[in-house]
Amino acid sequence: MKSTSFKLISTTLFLAALIITAPLEAQHRHRHKHKHNREQRTLFGNRNCVSHGGYGALTIHATEFADGENAILVGGRGAWVMNHGFALGLAGYGLVNTIEYADKIPGRNAKMEMGYGGLLLEPIILSRLPVHISIPTVLGVGWAGYRDPDRQLGDLFDEDIFDEDVFFVLEPGINLELNIIRSFRLGLNAQYRFTQDLDLVNTSTDNLEGWSAGVILKFGRF
Repeated sequence: MKSTSFKLISTTLFLAALIITAPLEAQHRHRHKHKHNREQRTLFGNRNCVSHGGYGALTIHATEFADGENAILVGGRGAWVMNHGFALGLAGYGLVNTIEYADKIPGRNAKMEMGYGGLLLEPIILSRLPVHISIPTVLGVGWAGYRDPDRQLGDLFDEDIFDEDVFFVLEPGINLELNIIRSFRLGLNAQYRFTQDLDLVNTSTDNLEGWSAGVILKFGRF
């Protein structure tokens, strides 16, 4: 999958979100205009109107590294949802498919392993509408390394690691979300992964940067 494909997917998601949510937003505002005008307003807001919820989510994304290798990232999110409009939590993702190289370590094959995670900030726009958007951003750290592909499962001795590096990561994105039922939302997601320059043997410093696209399954109280 080429990087241009991911750019096309993200642009399509953004335009689809605008086209779908614009008329729904107008309808929503018209329906609640008079009710909103009748509500009592105070200097510090109405505490009875504040809502708290939360969700857990499974994410599956496809991406392409700068060296042309395709990757599948599977992860999870957990977040506290405030007043239906903002989620604060944690997110983490890991590489699940096998990527092996014959040219990284002289005379040895090497298997890439990587993962990253951190703080999740997610504004949610028009959350009560059946189709809406959210704009998640993950700010955190990641790890990447090359291991012996012949090691046994569960054998995590440092001797199996040929090279490794820790890096900072920033990943903004956009979700087009559908409210399937009250406790479940299905999202189509596109995001771009920025990383600190990598320091891995025979690897470009920006190898892990790039677009990704996939789905997110959210369960909770929104």
